[in-house]
Amino acid sequence: MTFARPWLLLLLLLLPLWWLLRRRRAVPAARYSDVTLPAMATRRRWWVVLPPVLRGLALAGLCLAAAGPRIGGDTVEIKQEGIAIVITIDISSSMLAEDFAPSNRLEVAKRQAESQQRVAETNAANQWRIERAEILAKNLQVLASQGPGSVEQRYGVLLSLARGDILDPELAVSYALELGKDNASYMRAVLEATAEKNYGQLAQAFKMTCLQRFGVEKAAEICKDDALADRSDAIAQVFQDELEAVTAAGQPAANGPLSILKDEREVQAFPGKMAWLFEPYLQDLYERRQWQEIDRFEKFSVGSRAVASLVLATARTGELVSASESTELDRFHAERRKWLAGYLLGHSCDPDCRGKLVDVMLSSYGEAEGDYDEPLKRLVRAT
Repeated sequence: MTFARPWLLLLLLLLPLWWLLRRRRAVPAARYSDVTLPAMATRRRWWVVLPPVLRGLALAGLCLAAAGPRIGGDTVEIKQEGIAIVITIDISSSMLAEDFAPSNRLEVAKRQAESQQRVAETNAANQWRIERAEILAKNLQVLASQGPGSVEQRYGVLLSLARGDILDPELAVSYALELGKDNASYMRAVLEATAEKNYGQLAQAFKMTCLQRFGVEKAAEICKDDALADRSDAIAQVFQDELEAVTAAGQPAANGPLSILKDEREVQAFPGKMAWLFEPYLQDLYERRQWQEIDRFEKFSVGSRAVASLVLATARTGELVSASESTELDRFHAERRKWLAGYLLGHSCDPDCRGKLVDVMLSSYGEAEGDYDEPLKRLVRAT
């Protein structure tokens, strides 16, 4: 164990002084009309000293907490060596001599310099692959360990490897998901430090709870994925953070989690999972009235529009709003009700697609406050 601020441990030396001063402090006296009562209390009981002892322990705990105790994993040292190459080329008029017809000396020299640069880059890349393999080999045993006892060590090593871009993104995500079974917040930190991750891999690891799937909670075999609720919530939070980062950086939406909504058939196969994955992000936009960002999300693809329609139907803040804002919200929800009803009856949504969408709508029917009524009624009339 190490301490972030070890010098604060010196405060522990003041505790004996505090104890002595407390003992020397004058004890308040009280007058009694009958001395028999205080005479009965002459024998000292053990619980009399309990409060000051507990105060002392509390002060010692505060000193230790202020010092910042921490348990770190193995230290991952990343050593890189490079060779600075400087290429100088004579650009005097003599270099125009065509000794290497049809090219002159200068063109030949440039081609040789470019060839040397490519060779150097290839050698550096190969050397880096070898070093990465050596680092991974040293830490493979830690990464492969499981259970709560190795969480801190796995987290430290995995986070260092992810930040150093040493671990392959797909492999980093796999190890992070395994870590998430024991500590969801640690998994989230590793995932957000992993560049170029596969969002489809994260979506596959997202497990809906029985409450999300059926609208009820029950201790049954079918609800075994409820044990992974914290991990799934953390994955949804990663999606929200990544979407906000992409928007803030002005990057194309396809670079972030929205990429998994590009394939409409994938959304139709797992509409509930997709809706709950993007629910924190869309709910946050709705609460902050970020209509332009919601519109940007919906315009990405048909799949993103379907997900937004499902999620925003249950988006309610419960706050009192002005008449003008209430009218705007009513129009907002009416547009999405109309689109969802049209999509349910459209040619691109087959019977299997309609059945899965209806399952999602029924599981959160109460929260929708009537927004699902119109699509469901039109679907019933059409059948």
